Amino acid sequence: MLLFLYKLKAGVTMVLEEIKRNQLGLPFINTLKNYSFSKARSDLYAALIVTFLAIPQSMAGAIIVGVNPLYGLLATINAAITGSIFGNDPHLISGPSATVSVVIAGILFQMQNMGYSTVIVLFYLGLLVGIIQIIFALVRLGNISKFISLSVMSGFITGSAIVIIGDQLPTLLGIAKYNHPQFFTRMIQLTADVLVSNKLSYYPLLLGLATTFTILFLRLIPAKIPAILSAVLLFTGISYLFGLDSLPGIEVVGTFAKQLPAMKLNIPKPEFFAEIFGPALALSLLSSVQGLTIAKSLSIQTSQPLEENQELLALGAANFLCGPTRGFPISGSFTRSYLNYSAGGQTKMTGVFIGLIMILILIMFYPLLSYLPYPVLAGLIIVVAIDIIDFDQISVVVTTTRRDQIVFLGTIFSVIMLTLDQAIYLGMIVSLILHVRKASRLDMKELVVDNEGNLKTIDEIGERTNPRIAFIDVIGEAFFGSADLIKYRINQLTNKSPELKIIVLRMKNAMNLDITGAMALKEIARNLRKNNRTLMICGATPHIQKTLVDSGAAKAIGRDKILVAQKSMLKSTRQAINRAQYHIKHVVDGEQKHAEESPPLKHTMARKKNMIQLAGEEPITEEKTGYHENYDREG
Repeated sequence: MLLFLYKLKAGVTMVLEEIKRNQLGLPFINTLKNYSFSKARSDLYAALIVTFLAIPQSMAGAIIVGVNPLYGLLATINAAITGSIFGNDPHLISGPSATVSVVIAGILFQMQNMGYSTVIVLFYLGLLVGIIQIIFALVRLGNISKFISLSVMSGFITGSAIVIIGDQLPTLLGIAKYNHPQFFTRMIQLTADVLVSNKLSYYPLLLGLATTFTILFLRLIPAKIPAILSAVLLFTGISYLFGLDSLPGIEVVGTFAKQLPAMKLNIPKPEFFAEIFGPALALSLLSSVQGLTIAKSLSIQTSQPLEENQELLALGAANFLCGPTRGFPISGSFTRSYLNYSAGGQTKMTGVFIGLIMILILIMFYPLLSYLPYPVLAGLIIVVAIDIIDFDQISVVVTTTRRDQIVFLGTIFSVIMLTLDQAIYLGMIVSLILHVRKASRLDMKELVVDNEGNLKTIDEIGERTNPRIAFIDVIGEAFFGSADLIKYRINQLTNKSPELKIIVLRMKNAMNLDITGAMALKEIARNLRKNNRTLMICGATPHIQKTLVDSGAAKAIGRDKILVAQKSMLKSTRQAINRAQYHIKHVVDGEQKHAEESPPLKHTMARKKNMIQLAGEEPITEEKTGYHENYDREG
């Protein structure tokens, strides 16, 4: 045990040093430095409003996971305070999430079937998810959410809502829950039991439906207390006064001591971590994507900058601490975050106030909440599940393209038929495939300079002002997925234009050139030169320059044939056209040799004082390239 704590301390120290190196920190300190009474009043008011909603939602999240509601309250306290200390967005509130909770439930099903206790699984699951998310922040994966398509995310949320509602049916029918990781199998078991059982109780069903319709009705009445909390208090009071737990099939939450087992910090065998790592990684991805998506949506509405990696760090810290604080893994909460924004919360102190208020409520009022019937929570959870479905978004997805429809329905099907961590991985793979396919569609349009000196797109070879020069505008992702497309397009040009001598690639709008794309350019340059043709590049940004140099492509193309991006509008483009015309006149039609071409232009990668050096020499800098911060304003 002492060795484990020593290693944990060393690991935390290393992580803190890495956080400092990556310029991540504690924005909360700046919040306190600039805090005022007026901000505190606004934050405290917003915290009270959000807490009223957070209490029943947190308990519902715990029920979805399959643990006592107290776990949900403790998870919310930890997430609200820790997320506020490490996070940057003033309105994002972290806590139990319906979609994350349903995945945790699936993981618990799997691990319990292998003989592991709920306490051990939740403790180490939280540690692993937290560590993975902290690593995501350190390696700056804050843009991870852009790799998950809208159709996949909508399908997963909709499928999760179906699973959440279906898993409340045993509670509403007075049947014990089924311990199987696949939702489809659980529903088959439920259907079989309903058809053959004569012990079904309709009291919990009536109580659950009464809760659902009461919440929906109360939402029609303007009130400062959320309808969900009002319904919970109403039916808890009825349960206390009339002893609803005496009715067949109705159970109540119960007290702390009876429901919260003691925590034993046993270190499981290596096989445990091998079994839980895959599900923990899937849960980390889902929690990260959901939290960052909510944060991005808030930042758009508030026009405040979003530090995505800082928010990932906050989620990781909260999840890392969820085990020791007796909670379970969390994510950003859409409803609580937007309620915080609409209620006027101004700083991250709102989350701290939420945590402190919930601690007071636990101390003072939990004995009353112990009379809360589980069928009431089941009815509440059905409302929560309906709330997380974005019907407007689904309408857009299913009416846009056939591909989006297939992906959306396929994701729902995978959630229902597979384990949820498998569904997450499948969704990630589909999203990445779609992203690569979309990014691979590089746009390469041929341009000419018209009589007024402006660039315009042409469709036919006969429209070229000079049949021996082709000027191609490269737009899109120039990475490994589009390397073959570049080579194919160049081959098309040379096959259709035997008289073609120079091909100029305008790379200003070519993004993320990687080693594969650079090697494709190197191969193109060599093949063109074998046939007495020349490749030129203009609008080369520092990233493109470095990639060309490191790959050896710069040497193959020719250092004087690569014009760097410039501050002035179309400057490198016009220089490239002039250089091409000079090459035609003095090399193709003249007596000058290709290797002796001169003079070197000021803004080429030619070896000259204050110019970029070739591979193995001095590194690329803005000063050496003549590159300016506001480079190449070519549109």
